[in-house]
Amino acid sequence: MKNIARYLNEVKRQYNLATDTALSQKLGVPPNHVFNWYNDISHLNDEAAVKLARLLKINPLEIIACANYHKAAKSTKRKRNPNKNAVQRKFWRQVYNEAVRKK
Repeated sequence: MKNIARYLNEVKRQYNLATDTALSQKLGVPPNHVFNWYNDISHLNDEAAVKLARLLKINPLEIIACANYHKAAKSTKRKRNPNKNAVQRKFWRQVYNEAVRKK
């Protein structure tokens, strides 16, 4: 499974964006959001995931599933209800696999 940084880098490459600030402008979000996504400080919301998917011309569910999978994985590391998070990770991995398969 990809991580969000790979999707962000792909947009930068496809649209010849030299900086994260240019990427944030393309996505219509503040620059600190992009920094936080790259550094796994915060997670992509669904609206930003859809914008990112449209730019990449891929199924938005692929990015939404990826973001939610990594969010659940990070919560597991913090020991917050690890059984629930394991179920969530499994669910989002299945959703991601289905979205990728339908390309």
